[in-house]
Amino acid sequence: MSKKRARLSRRNRAKNPERTKKGQSSPPALCESPPPTQTGPVPTGTESLPEQSDPGADREDYLTYRQQSAIPIIAAAPTTAQAARDTGLSERTIRRWLEDEEFREELTRLRTEQSNFVRQELKRLMVRGAAVLAEAMEDPNMAIRLRAANYTFSFGSQVDGSEELGNRLQALEDAVSLNDRTKPPK
Repeated sequence: MSKKRARLSRRNRAKNPERTKKGQSSPPALCESPPPTQTGPVPTGTESLPEQSDPGADREDYLTYRQQSAIPIIAAAPTTAQAARDTGLSERTIRRWLEDEEFREELTRLRTEQSNFVRQELKRLMVRGAAVLAEAMEDPNMAIRLRAANYTFSFGSQVDGSEELGNRLQALEDAVSLNDRTKPPK
């Protein structure tokens, strides 16, 4: 079966779970939850809850249950071989999945989400680290104060270098975009 046909088949099964091959059952949906139970007053119809939308939900409809289950593990693995060991799948299967555009998009979305989380956590920890360095600079032991000052200067120069590099990069991007706007159309 061609990849395109297989993808269309998965889409049709996702839309019509009853239409599966004879003797096959459709994979269980990961995101389905039981209907909420009513404990308070019955809504009158004028009150409505805003719909919650998951940015990756529509893409997950095109992935198989196995792919949906394995994608967080694959996203966290440093290599395809490690992902295969961690998921219990073959490397060939993972490589084949990586050729699928929807799978790659979902994997990229998840990795971006993870890296954004890590970046935010590091920023939070840097504030705590700066407070610890400031506290260490007040220590009565001269060796600890000198070491804290050394770390402060080292980290400070790295931050300054990063800011300078960022400013230079921004200036280059501005120059390129200005150059693109002033070019006459062909």
